[in-house]
Amino acid sequence: MKVLIVIASVIGTILLVRIVEMLLRFFVGNRQRMKFIIRYFPIFELSAALLIIFWAVDYLFSAKSYYQTIMLSLVISFLALISWFVVRDLIAGIVFRTQNNLNRGSLVQLGNIAGKLLHMYATHIIVETNEGKTIKIPYSRLTNEIISEHSEEGARDDSVLTLKVNKKASWKETESELKNILLNTPWRLLNSELKIKLLSEQDNYYEVEIFVKTRSKKHEENLYALLADKFEKEY
Repeated sequence: MKVLIVIASVIGTILLVRIVEMLLRFFVGNRQRMKFIIRYFPIFELSAALLIIFWAVDYLFSAKSYYQTIMLSLVISFLALISWFVVRDLIAGIVFRTQNNLNRGSLVQLGNIAGKLLHMYATHIIVETNEGKTIKIPYSRLTNEIISEHSEEGARDDSVLTLKVNKKASWKETESELKNILLNTPWRLLNSELKIKLLSEQDNYYEVEIFVKTRSKKHEENLYALLADKFEKEY
């Protein structure tokens, strides 16, 4: 009987949390407030989960001789889990800063994220992307990523790439996909101007001209090879 009550309580708690979330989304009209709530709502969910877990353990085992052992194990497990999430980024941050001598204001490529390095904290970094967005990246996410630092010095004149792009989608969708790839490639010079021009539209392909700034001829060749491999197949 007690087990059924616990199961019913867990289900009720899950439903209550979901209802609270839906009500908040419905009644909170201010966009900034909603962003704040969404950001910190997981703390409420975690608190509700902990309360129901500790209540269930107390309800089921309070009369047992090993009750205190179970409760202590739960507390230690919870603290260890929280510590792991904090400590892993601290350790990853130490390794990251040791291996990568990056400076504030540097233009960086962090995996598929490119932008300007604004701040380096103990557990995360802040980057302003080429699109103007400010994002926070935990060091643990960068552990297996390729990290590179760029400079505006030594930039070449615009490379002009001409492609015949497979006509699988509308021009607007194709242009958006091209732009997304170009903005995130490590071979385009960060913060440089990018232009995509439609020269002609045929039955099976778009003829496209791309103006992009690269640091070297090799980078230009790598960029063209990437685009050709993705867009010029069997048009």
